[in-house]
Amino acid sequence: MPRYLALYTPDKSAQPTPEHMHQMGEMMQRQMQAGKLISTGGLKKRDTHGLRVSRRNGKTSVEEGGAPWAAASGWAILQANSREELVADIEEFLAFAGDGVSEIIELSESPPQ
Repeated sequence: MPRYLALYTPDKSAQPTPEHMHQMGEMMQRQMQAGKLISTGGLKKRDTHGLRVSRRNGKTSVEEGGAPWAAASGWAILQANSREELVADIEEFLAFAGDGVSEIIELSESPPQ
């Protein structure tokens, strides 16, 4: 079953209420039990907690701060049998999380060792 990385960026950042967190936890538990949600977590702000390591022409450089275009605040590893199922699961998540964007990237399996 294909797996996906979902990166969520809210339109505005607000502290969720305890009730909202409880409802989100219940939804996440249902998704985990159904085998759709593999893992999830938050992301710290890239400008204060991130860095970029790059290599050009054999030389490595390290810069403080993450990619300036990256603003996601949470991530999840999901799996779904179809694109339609995946979109339905993301729609359910966004109904709880609120307005924002969830970027979805299909993951490649590592070649066997």
